[in-house]
Amino acid sequence: HVTAALHGMYVLKIISATCWVLCCFIVVHNTTRCPSYDSIRSQSVTTFDPKLYQGLWYEMAVADPGQPKFCSCSVLNWTLINEKEFEDDFHCKYHLAGKWGNVTVPLRGYIGDNTSALGYMHEGYTESTAIPNMVVDVTLDKNGVSYDQAIVFSCGAVLGQEVFHALQILFRDPTVPKSAIQDQIQKAQSLGLNTSQLIFIDHSNCSSSSLSTYFGQ
Repeated sequence: HVTAALHGMYVLKIISATCWVLCCFIVVHNTTRCPSYDSIRSQSVTTFDPKLYQGLWYEMAVADPGQPKFCSCSVLNWTLINEKEFEDDFHCKYHLAGKWGNVTVPLRGYIGDNTSALGYMHEGYTESTAIPNMVVDVTLDKNGVSYDQAIVFSCGAVLGQEVFHALQILFRDPTVPKSAIQDQIQKAQSLGLNTSQLIFIDHSNCSSSSLSTYFGQ
C-alpha cells in the first residue's frame, strides 16, 4: 500500500509537469508570472554544453510541490539521446512503516534551437506538454571535463500566469559539506530565486550500489 501511495504521488507530479494546461482556472486567482531565462541565469550558462551535464546528479536541496518530503536519496540520471532530446530519470528511496522502498520516474526532455541558451530546456512526456526546465547556473569540475554543481529552476505557466515551479540544488557528490550546499543556495538567491521552500535531502543511508539496479551503472 505504501508503494502504491508513493506511485500515486508521483503520478500527481507528472500530471503537474505534463497536464498543467488543464488547470486554467488557477490563472484567475494568480498574478505571478514565470521569470524569463535571461533574468535568472548566471554567466556560467551562456556557454552551457549539454554533453558536460550528462550523468548522475544528486539532489541535495529541493523545493518541488510534487515530490514527497520523505523521499530520500533522490538522484537524477540525465542522458542525451541526440542533440535535441534527452532522458531524465528520477529515482528516490523512502522509509515508511518500517520498510524501505524505491520509486523511479522516467522523463523525457527537449533542447531548444537557441545556441546561446541551451540551458533553457523543456521536460515532460511529450514536447507539446513539456514545461520549461532551466539550468540557471553550473560549475565545472577541477578537470574541466564536466559540470559538478548545478542549479535548476522549472516553471510552468498558463496564459502567462505561473501554475507550477520547482528548484533543485544538484551535486555530483552526495557527501559534499552543508556549507557547499548553502553557498549554492545563496547563489540561487542572488539570481532572484525564492529559496524559502527548499528542504535538504538526506543521503546518509544511501547505497551507490543500488543505483545500478535502476540506471545500469
